[in-house]
Amino acid sequence: MAVASTESFAHFGSKLFATITRENNFQNVFLSPASIALAMSMCTAGARHETLKQMLKVFEVSSIKDLENSANHVMQVFSNNREKKSSTIQSATDLLPSASDLPKVPNPSSVTLRLVNCLYVQKGFTIRDDYLDLLKHSFHSA
Repeated sequence: MAVASTESFAHFGSKLFATITRENNFQNVFLSPASIALAMSMCTAGARHETLKQMLKVFEVSSIKDLENSANHVMQVFSNNREKKSSTIQSATDLLPSASDLPKVPNPSSVTLRLVNCLYVQKGFTIRDDYLDLLKHSFHSA
């Protein structure tokens, strides 16, 4: 079941994209599998018992730590590091299984990729401090 940390997000993204395009009769679809995977990972990190087992199975990982590792890698790839823009663009396309089919970015230094994570909670709902710490440190979430 467990796959390498970055592969878990890539597999999830591929399956998600395939499912959504199939359900939309293969019309053009625009979505961010990385954003969806990160949001679901943030939810998974707060899950317990059977829900946690099912969500880990979706990502084909065996622990929350595996998801944290994937999240850290994705956050590094999409970080706004001006000195490494060219390699960041290349790393972002490496996350996609069919990236070789994508057109090359002619001037990678002119492209800025940013990924922002935020968790919204129902008013009055209490969140555990250890969960908030995990979101801040592993998912760079506010």
